[in-house]
Order: sequence, then C-alpha cells, then structure tokens
Amino acid sequence: MYYGWVEDKICALAKADWAVFRKLPWCLVTCIESSHKVKSKMQAGQVAAWEGVCSFLGDGLVVGEGKILELARACNWFNGFDEIWFYEERPAVEKPKAISIIPPPVDLTAVVPSRELLEWIEVSGCVLGLGDGIGMNYITPSKEIAESLTNRE
Repeated sequence: MYYGWVEDKICALAKADWAVFRKLPWCLVTCIESSHKVKSKMQAGQVAAWEGVCSFLGDGLVVGEGKILELARACNWFNGFDEIWFYEERPAVEKPKAISIIPPPVDLTAVVPSRELLEWIEVSGCVLGLGDGIGMNYITPSKEIAESLTNRE
C-alpha cells in the first residue's frame, strides 16, 4: 500500500484535469467541506439532475460514468476538507464511519493506516483515496498512481 501527504488539494487536481480521474470511472464521495453526511448535503434537485449517474451508499454519494469532475464543478464542490475514493467498478461496500483520511488530524506521513482502513480498501476494491484539508492525504495500492500524485508539479 502506498500512502502519504502532499501539499495539494482535490480542487487543484480537478482543475488540472489529473489523468487518474479519467481512468477511474467510479467515485465514492464521503465528505464535502467537513460534512460526512453527503447524502443530506445533496439537495433533491441536484440528485435528480444527475439521475442514472448518482446513487447513495450509506451517507456517501456514488458517482459513476467518470462524471465526478463535471458534478463537482456544477455543485461547486472540493473547496477543502473533502474525502473521495475512486474505483474501477461500482463501489458496493459502505465506508466505515470511523475511517477518515482528512488532514488534520490524520497525517499519513506520520502514522501507519489503521487495519480497519486497509481491510476496507481491500474488501471494497478501492483504488485511490484522497482526503484534503491542510494539504492532502492519499492512499492507493497502485505504485503508478502514488508516483503520479507525488511527482505532480
């Protein structure tokens, strides 16, 4: 597993159209601007406008068809203290409420990820997790993704 902290933000990755976002068509949004209740943060009209692309998984929002950047722009998301998880296939395992990778307080350069986080990533099929706040934590089983993120200028 590759994990750490970089001086970056999800919104900066989105604005730069980071190639990894295009390669992973499914996203689970579990925190928007410090709110872990993404389901209640979404207004009914927003979900209806994205019918067929969005669904809920626990308190999180599943966004498919590689539309996460389009939806984020339309809803003005990812301005800080956000958490998102990327998949190759539709996620089906809810993120445990006790898990968070948003800095602070979590600094993935200073601590080893919890067993619960590592097990959930494996069971859920997650390919990349990003949590931003003061800088951005990342976790991925892919060396290529980790290098792409840490080598970004």
